[in-house]
Amino acid sequence: MKAMSGSKALDQIDVAAADIDAALKSFSASARVLSSDRPRLVDQYENKWIGVHNGKVEAVADSLEDVAAQIERKAIPINQTIVRRIDREEKTLVL
Repeated sequence: MKAMSGSKALDQIDVAAADIDAALKSFSASARVLSSDRPRLVDQYENKWIGVHNGKVEAVADSLEDVAAQIERKAIPINQTIVRRIDREEKTLVL
């Protein structure tokens, strides 16, 4: 294994930090949509599954599988998408 120069290592850390920052901002925007826009989401998507990416509803379907397929077709990273079912009554999950 070839050793990396200090400058290259710092460049990689900067890139990784920028990627993490962008992912956190995207997740935060999506989480805000799900929390602050809940009444609108219930009115618009009640009993549907939705996929929210970068603060925008990108997929809507009756099943989790169909939402995942829509996200995949749009080439949206599933690991950067919040997927949840919109029900009028909020459910509390204990894990």
